[in-house]
Amino acid sequence: LGYKNSKDFIVFTTKRMYLFDRDMAGIYYKKIHIIPYKSISSGAIDFKPGKAELLFSLDSGYQLHINFINMNHDKKENLKKIYKIIFSGH
Repeated sequence: LGYKNSKDFIVFTTKRMYLFDRDMAGIYYKKIHIIPYKSISSGAIDFKPGKAELLFSLDSGYQLHINFINMNHDKKENLKKIYKIIFSGH
């Protein structure tokens, strides 16, 4: 399952997430982060009107915040399912 905003793209699989991080113009840099779910030590999901945010702490100490925009009820329900998949193996 994938999500895209104006500059980034994230793909969730059953075992890891792939985060494609670009600068605003999309021409200067692109970083690809591969994050296995087993490396996530804690997390939270925050819902606001039209938005959602996933917050993760990784075993390395790195804090990851993923913002989602233009979120309706169905998209938020899908995000809840993804969140449950991420933590089902813990």
